[in-house]
Amino acid sequence: GRSDQVVEGDPLKNKRNVMSCIRTYTGIMFDPLNPDPALINMVDIAHALSLLCRANGHFRNFYSVAQHSINCMEEARARGHSGKVQLACLLHDASEAYLSDVTRPVKQELPKYLEIEEPLQEAIWRKYLGAELTEDEKARVFEIDDAMLYYEFKALMDTRLAEEEPELKSEPEFGFRGFEEVEEGFLRVFGELSRRREMLLEMLKGKIHRATVKQAELDYVGSITIDENLLKAAGILEYE
Repeated sequence: GRSDQVVEGDPLKNKRNVMSCIRTYTGIMFDPLNPDPALINMVDIAHALSLLCRANGHFRNFYSVAQHSINCMEEARARGHSGKVQLACLLHDASEAYLSDVTRPVKQELPKYLEIEEPLQEAIWRKYLGAELTEDEKARVFEIDDAMLYYEFKALMDTRLAEEEPELKSEPEFGFRGFEEVEEGFLRVFGELSRRREMLLEMLKGKIHRATVKQAELDYVGSITIDENLLKAAGILEYE
């Protein structure tokens, strides 16, 4: 169940310096400049992101950071990415629950903000993913983030951010959804992905033994092409 009860009491009596902390939805005194992983709370993250509007509030309807995050997760799932990447997509803007959202042009001119944001975001990922993201996994997350941004601006501002449309395999919804509905949806998806990560640790799912390599290109950046019948026989799914 949800542990979203607000902590009662006077925050000024807290041992932490109240001027260097923010008081979260659940009553935690959190220091964004020195994030304590033990105090990072998923209920706080889901609640705050469901109330933060994308595009600094300039979209034609309220569309939250939490909705964006859920849509990114669904796109990662549609592309066949791992559960780890799906969860990383869901949480890729989680630091904004403690820092708020800043528009990209402004953020690029605030190097100090980036110095604060990066370690906080990494701490959130480490806590809930249980492992560091590889550079390839981060690239997949950021690619989906940018693709979703393109379609959000197209749908909610009649604006195309690039001449060529990025790939999109899912069918995201950009309409207004109730704050509580989005918050509960975020927590539900997080729970599903977390349980899957905790329950499964596959070391070897399938194996193709004594296969013949018919072609090799050392400079090719990508994956490997395997006959469909071999994949089926080994129990390996495409993109897996």
